[in-house]
Amino acid sequence: MKIFAERGRAIIAVFLASLFALTLAGCQSGTKVAPATGKVVATVGDDAITVKDLREFLGVRGGIYPASNVTEETKRNALDRLIAGKLLAKAAVEKGYDKLDEFKKRYEEGKKQLYIAVLFREKVDKTVKLDDEEVKAEAERLKKKEKISDDEALAKARASIAQRVFNEKDSALVEEVKKNIKLEHDQEVLKKFFSGKEVKDDEVVSRWGDFKITAKMVKDELGAISGHGGVNFLTDPRAVGTIVERLAIKEALYRKALEEKVDQTPTFKDVEKNFRNSILIDLLIEKDFRAGVKVTDKDAKAAYNEHPEMFEQGTKVRARHILVDSEKTANEVYDRLKKGEDFAKLAKEYSKDPTKDRGGDLGFFGRGVMVPPFENAAFALKVGEISKPVKTRFGYHIIQVTERKAGKKVPFKDVKEQLKDYLQSKKVNEAIMKYIEELKKKAKININEDVLKQV
Repeated sequence: MKIFAERGRAIIAVFLASLFALTLAGCQSGTKVAPATGKVVATVGDDAITVKDLREFLGVRGGIYPASNVTEETKRNALDRLIAGKLLAKAAVEKGYDKLDEFKKRYEEGKKQLYIAVLFREKVDKTVKLDDEEVKAEAERLKKKEKISDDEALAKARASIAQRVFNEKDSALVEEVKKNIKLEHDQEVLKKFFSGKEVKDDEVVSRWGDFKITAKMVKDELGAISGHGGVNFLTDPRAVGTIVERLAIKEALYRKALEEKVDQTPTFKDVEKNFRNSILIDLLIEKDFRAGVKVTDKDAKAAYNEHPEMFEQGTKVRARHILVDSEKTANEVYDRLKKGEDFAKLAKEYSKDPTKDRGGDLGFFGRGVMVPPFENAAFALKVGEISKPVKTRFGYHIIQVTERKAGKKVPFKDVKEQLKDYLQSKKVNEAIMKYIEELKKKAKININEDVLKQV
């Protein structure tokens, strides 16, 4: 009897979500789109940042349409981060970090992911082009249905159609390589997994020709997903089966990339540069900043006493919100609220959430109920305070806390290490930002304001 059943397209969606970190920002070749994408927004020394680079950084895969649903401030902040990345990577090279054994090790560890990222750019991103008539028709439909502006409707139509087309092409590529996979599972090793018995790291769970999927590979992958070692999932046949198939798909895509000789394409050069830069920046931060930042128990205790509300367990807040599709609209609503306009009235006028008819009221809720960005913003607010727009997968929220019920305070000893990690990260970030400003003063940076408007 087979332990793993066919999971169909569900695993593809989960797998693809992890593939595209390497394809974002800083890669100048790619999708066949409007000429504007190749225009240079900024130069950092000899390095160029194009319209396409910035659009991708803002979440437009392939840069195939303008990022019209974000504000100018957001575009500038994104450009600033791309500039900072180039400066930090250059600084790391000047320090010789690209010659370190640790750099070479991390490069080899991420090599398959690099090749797969280029494969998707070549086989998917370059083939996607939106149909103008389809976009116009969808925008008109959304405009009538959701009663939104022309610009919002157009932005939403482009995004939804692009996501559908990319998903279809991504899935087709994965299905193509899956046909070549012929896994042989070691039923005895799997039984040990599922019964909770110890499985040695080098034991082979499954194999496909000379490609072996070891217990360590499964454990590591589950740990990366769960964030706490993956122990709770090792006895779950469905979870382990999903990971085994995911690892096999990754290997199949890598073989496809080698077969297609993606390393001989211009795209490879661009994506590899971005990949190398990400490793260099990580090394720079670890060696020049994190290693030198120390946080004592005394520092942690001071922070604990200064923000007692952050360590209350069982605390509940009552909040109301206004949910809209675009950052531009969210900022307009926020500005009106800051001028004193009625929250409930604006919720009824703007919010797309069903709570609009009761002024956006969500009632009381504790931690772990709302999506993290919403929760973090809500619990950081004082009673009566209004948040700036908060982005979640649902859209943009403006949140106001109207009541708070205090819970039990968590003992300092239970949060000390987490708090020290947080304080260290905060200090590291502050030091990095200061360092970036110093690098900017020495660098030759040019920004083309006219081209920036086309992003």
